[in-house]
Amino acid sequence: MPEVGKEFGAAAPGPDVFDGYSSRLLCPTSRIIFHPVFTFTRFPMAKELSDAHRNFFQDVHDVVRLVPVGRVTTYGAIAHYLGARNGARMVGWAMMAAHPQVGPQAIPAYRVVNRLGQLTGRQHFATPTAMQEFLEAEGIQIVDDTVQDFKTRFWDPGTELG
Repeated sequence: MPEVGKEFGAAAPGPDVFDGYSSRLLCPTSRIIFHPVFTFTRFPMAKELSDAHRNFFQDVHDVVRLVPVGRVTTYGAIAHYLGARNGARMVGWAMMAAHPQVGPQAIPAYRVVNRLGQLTGRQHFATPTAMQEFLEAEGIQIVDDTVQDFKTRFWDPGTELG
């Protein structure tokens, strides 16, 4: 029988760490499960961000901080402005990473909606209605989780920031 994990060039963990439920060995530093019979699998945990991702996320956060009160922008508009034409989903990930921040460094992630003006990021807020409440406090009318008069409320960073 081949050594566990050798198919992928992994080494067995240093000190043996058992998970307490079976004979699986855990490698806490790499989040890899070593099983005595089966090959290893990764835990479904968030990956560490690379410097490139951190820089992109920071760029997204900087643009979102510039969205004026009473206006909204879209994931795609931010991605296009930052040179990532098909990066709307990545902008969404950056918005999810922005939620734990509070105080002066807080990012107004509630001002970012989808291309149709819908509040698709609402599930990432403390309550299901928090995103709508923040926008309504800024004078934006929301009906059925959609920004009313979206075309006049839309703030395009490509146009506004040049």
